[in-house]
Amino acid sequence: MIICPNCNLGRLKENKAGLFCDNCDYVLESKNGVLSFIDWNEEDLYYDKEGIEFLKKFESDHFWFRLRKELILSKFLKYFAPDSKILELGSGTGDIALSLKNLGYDVSIGEFHLNGLKYAAQNGIKKAYQLDILKNPFKNHFDVVGFFDVLSHIEDEKKAVKNIVDSVSVGGYVIGTFPAHQWLWYRGDRVINNHKKRYEVKEIKSLFEDAGIKTIEAKTFFVGLLPILLIRSLLKKDDASCVKEHEKKELNASINPIVNKIFYYFLKLELLLLKKFSFKVGGSILYIGQKI
Repeated sequence: MIICPNCNLGRLKENKAGLFCDNCDYVLESKNGVLSFIDWNEEDLYYDKEGIEFLKKFESDHFWFRLRKELILSKFLKYFAPDSKILELGSGTGDIALSLKNLGYDVSIGEFHLNGLKYAAQNGIKKAYQLDILKNPFKNHFDVVGFFDVLSHIEDEKKAVKNIVDSVSVGGYVIGTFPAHQWLWYRGDRVINNHKKRYEVKEIKSLFEDAGIKTIEAKTFFVGLLPILLIRSLLKKDDASCVKEHEKKELNASINPIVNKIFYYFLKLELLLLKKFSFKVGGSILYIGQKI
């Protein structure tokens, strides 16, 4: 169900115009394909223009985005039924959601930034919600909630986890990815990615198990990137000072196409090995759990 943000008592039900409350007169109208639970007039609800263009440009080709998406899709096909009702939180441009839709899943997206939602709506995602994960209106509503490199952006992670778990029906699932190991922290984590922290597998398991989730999988991946990530953390230490504009551009630099292909096929082999083996360290973490 979707709790009415106006009276906090009624449930929002769907009609052609949008959503209406069965308890009060509140109506949530669809605008440009987006249902917003947030004030549309706040300028900070938009992605930085360069940031959204960066995502759009690299999601389809960059080895890191491609392989992470391939791993996520493989887990959906392994664990979740084709008719599952899915919510992807922090969906960005909707790239993963669109791939899930193409696999036949019933996909909704939830995102704080309005222009990301507009891109997703233009790409055929019909259920697009502008929302704050810390004020999530969904209760026992979805079969699966996905959140891919999202939690690391949020200060109050425990509240975010609670809201994620609340959104899932009993017996439903959560699936997420996270940047791994605080000892790999570098200045781009703060300046470019706006991360609050990096995680350990044990820490993630504890967060979700404390919220009523039974762990199914919790493992690191992108092990092959560790030497590069470690060197990066040493060469680009975060001294907590502002980074100059030219340094920002350097951190956002694109990758050589040949190097990109080499990394793609090298790490694709690793993901095949991941089906049979678990690693204690890696560049990222995958977590899958079931609500009990």
